[in-house]
Amino acid sequence: MTYGKVSHVAECPDIGPDCFTDNPPEPFNHHVSLFMSDINLLLAYGITSYLAVETRFTLGITKMDAEFDNLDGTPRDNPQDEIHHRDETLVGLRDPWLVFRLGGVKGGLSASARLGMSFPVGRTEPDPYAAGALGIPHQHLQFGTGTFMPIVGGAVAYAFDFPLELGATGIGLFNLYENSEGYRAPSRLYGIFRVTVPLDDDKWRPYVDLTYVQESEELWHGHMGMEGITARRELHVGAGVAWRFLPGWQADLGLRARVAGFTDAAAFNSPGVLEVGATADFDLLGNDEGLARETR
Repeated sequence: MTYGKVSHVAECPDIGPDCFTDNPPEPFNHHVSLFMSDINLLLAYGITSYLAVETRFTLGITKMDAEFDNLDGTPRDNPQDEIHHRDETLVGLRDPWLVFRLGGVKGGLSASARLGMSFPVGRTEPDPYAAGALGIPHQHLQFGTGTFMPIVGGAVAYAFDFPLELGATGIGLFNLYENSEGYRAPSRLYGIFRVTVPLDDDKWRPYVDLTYVQESEELWHGHMGMEGITARRELHVGAGVAWRFLPGWQADLGLRARVAGFTDAAAFNSPGVLEVGATADFDLLGNDEGLARETR
């Protein structure tokens, strides 16, 4: 979950039909506050000692509050007929994943590879920029992509004889075409380097990590929207701890924040992202060997 604000200038022709009158409206600022939370359910089943299948379901919750002011900073009343942003709460399923994971362990070294697909289940919206030009209320937030997206990833980790583990993970979701509304969601790449220090016979696992995030341009009918560049490249720093409080059970708490941005896209100003989770492993076959160990 995270909270933050983003601002941009609304100007003609995106403001609406009044732009084509003899007295078009002046540009003004939109300030949007967002509280966003994703509730994820990840299920993984070990088919063999080296092969597993994973599926992921996500419920997204977004609360939006909108404020407006003039370009000189003077207050501006919230327009009653505002078509772009409004105070509202949105709830919906995001596109689920189905991924196969191939992995193995040799000594302190573990490695895995992932290959799968996301499925267009999440709700999508029509072109908000075309609707805005016509003065029609519209929605910019998309819960889904409307397309099938290949997922490719890999991970490697090494556990030393002393309490130290190093791990690197990469995953990419690649959007190859636009959906029926003309929307081509951005492709996304994530790379994570993590240092973990296992303590108390591996019951406590504090960690720090560095995450690189890259997203391609969001396109409508092959073109950028009126808000300009949306492609981004960012660097995040995180820290947290995992607690293995019972055999097969683990609780996780983490916090990460953006420390650098390398593009001109409008930035979402946020103090960070809070992550809370729980994991349970079940031996369905009565086998003590363990199946398809995961590296994260």
